[in-house]
Amino acid sequence: MKKTVYKVRHKASGLYYKPSSGCNLSEEGKIYPTKNTVLSMLFSADRKYVYSTNLYVPRNGKIYKKYKDKLEDCYWLDGDFITASGNDFELVAFEMETNLKEIGIVS
Repeated sequence: MKKTVYKVRHKASGLYYKPSSGCNLSEEGKIYPTKNTVLSMLFSADRKYVYSTNLYVPRNGKIYKKYKDKLEDCYWLDGDFITASGNDFELVAFEMETNLKEIGIVS
C-alpha cells in the first residue's frame, strides 16, 4: 500500500528535523503520517502565528562538522542552539510503500 508521509526540512541546511535529546537535525529526519501533525508543530491553529524553536546542534557533533558551511549562516544562540521559526522549514511529502502500522508510525 502506498501512503503519503511527511518530513520537515530545515531550509538553510537541507537537513530534516528530528525530535531528540541529541542533535535535532539529521539526514533522515522523522516521518510524520499526516500533514496536519507537522503544520500544527510549525504554526498556530489559525495559521497566523509562526512558532519558533531552538534546535540543538552540537558544534562538536558529526552533523555540524559535515554541514558547517550551511549552518554557519543560521542564527546561533550561546552554545549549540540555532533559533528557527516555522518559516525556516518546509514540508516535504514522500510516497512510502509499506504498512505504517508495522513500523510503528501509526497505531
